[in-house]
Amino acid sequence: MNKIKLLPVLILIFILISAIVFVSIKSSSQGARLVKVEQQIKILEEKNKILKNEMVTESSLLYLNKVASAFDFNIPSEIVYLGPIADSLNSGLAYANKTQNH
Repeated sequence: MNKIKLLPVLILIFILISAIVFVSIKSSSQGARLVKVEQQIKILEEKNKILKNEMVTESSLLYLNKVASAFDFNIPSEIVYLGPIADSLNSGLAYANKTQNH
């Protein structure tokens, strides 16, 4: 009689121990996966920092001026407008250039 009552308890204990082992294995594999993801995050953050530095460097006015000079883009000495309102704009620029030079 005692063996009949003991059997369900033993089965229950076995199921609980199996569940604990399964959860432990699953947790340890998730922990390893988490470490791998954290390493990837660090690598990507470092790459992001490098790209931001490159972006700042390559968008600076000194760098753009150097690149423009390499392609023979220079600051014009005189600006001439073309079109219907060009005469009024050009005369205004001529006046501005005269006042700046004197």
